[in-house]
Amino acid sequence: MITVSLLMGLSLNSCTNDDNSVPSQQTPTVILFSASPYRLESKAIHTESTMPTDLPIGIYGWGHKLGQTAPLTPRPDLTNQAYTTTDGTAYTSDMDAHFPVASDTVIDFYAYYPYQASLSNSEASYDLKDQIDIMYATPILNKGKMDVETDTNSSTATATVALTFNHQLSAITIVIKKADDIKEPLILQKVELVNYPSSIHMNIQTGRLTASNTVADYPIPLAAPITITPAEATVSTNYLLWPGEAPTFRFSISDHTYEVHPSQAFIAGKKQKYTFTIQAEDINVGASINPWTEGPEGSGEIGI
Repeated sequence: MITVSLLMGLSLNSCTNDDNSVPSQQTPTVILFSASPYRLESKAIHTESTMPTDLPIGIYGWGHKLGQTAPLTPRPDLTNQAYTTTDGTAYTSDMDAHFPVASDTVIDFYAYYPYQASLSNSEASYDLKDQIDIMYATPILNKGKMDVETDTNSSTATATVALTFNHQLSAITIVIKKADDIKEPLILQKVELVNYPSSIHMNIQTGRLTASNTVADYPIPLAAPITITPAEATVSTNYLLWPGEAPTFRFSISDHTYEVHPSQAFIAGKKQKYTFTIQAEDINVGASINPWTEGPEGSGEIGI
C-alpha cells in the first residue's frame, strides 16, 4: 500500500480590523496534495523512494450534506482533476480545489493512478502490455470544513486527508525447470496465456476491475529462448496481470506445445510465484505369455 497525504491550506484575505490571527470563516479552504515516500519492488513499477513523477494521479470529489449519502454532487474543481508532482512529494493542479464554505457540506474523495483524461461511465481503461502499476485509493468520506485545524501562529489553516493507495493488479513471477531424469535438451520458445483479456477497466468510484470482453492468446515477453535445466529459470518477474482465476498457460518447448492450468488464482495486490516443472512420462514395463496351442502331430518308426 502507498500512503498519500492531502494537505489543505487556507489562503487568508486581510481583515478590516486589526486582528488578523484568526482566519475568516467564509474563506474557502484550498486543497493541496502531497505524497509520503514509498518503496516498491518490481521491474514493472517504480522502485524509487518517492511517488513516480512521470504520471499524474486523478482526483474525484463528490459533495453532499453531512449525515446524508445522497444526493451526491460532483465538485467542479474535483471532477477527474489531474495532480502532478516534480519531486514525488508535493502535488499541484491547474485548478485549485476548495472545501465547501458551508460547514454542513462535506466531500467524499476518490483517487486513482495513473490519471486518464477521458473516462467512460466513470471507468478508466488500461492496456496490460503497458505494465503500469494501477492503483486505487481507499475512499475518504465526509471530509469538510470542520476538519480544518487553525494554527494560531500562522495565517494558514491546515488539515490532512491521508489517502492509502492499493495495488489493483497481480504481480506474477513465472519460473520453469525440468526433472532430473530428463536428459535431452529442452528450449522454451514462447509462453502464452490462453484466451486472456489484454485490457481492463477500473471504476474510479469503487475501484472495481473488469476485464474487456475481447480475449486472445496473450504472450508473456521473453528476452530470448530459455534453456530449461533442473535449476529454476526465470521466465518473467513481477509481470502485472489481471487478478482472477488463473488462466491456462501454453508453453512452446522445443517445437512442441503443452498447456497447464494452475489451480491458484491471481490475487490483487499480491506477488505470486508460479513454478512449472517438466516431468517425463513414466515408462511402464509389462510382460505377458501367449497361451499354449496344440501343434500338429508327428510320427516315426524305430527299426530294431
